[in-house]
Amino acid sequence: MARRTIDKRLLIAKNMPPLQHSFPGQKFVIGQSKIIKWLISQPEILQYLFDLIACKQLIKYDPDDGVWQGVGYDG
Repeated sequence: MARRTIDKRLLIAKNMPPLQHSFPGQKFVIGQSKIIKWLISQPEILQYLFDLIACKQLIKYDPDDGVWQGVGYDG
């Protein structure tokens, strides 16, 4: 069985400081997570996410207009 490798861009997560994901006594809201805020502030994580979404063909590039859009966008 082949061993799965971790994309090097994700290794930045090893340097994450201690952060809270939820707060006691409060309803969980993903946008308030300090972990999520830290992760999306890391360029490597953002590039990985974009590349993953593009590779899975969930977004497509229109070279004529120079824009990306979701494959299900009807607008």
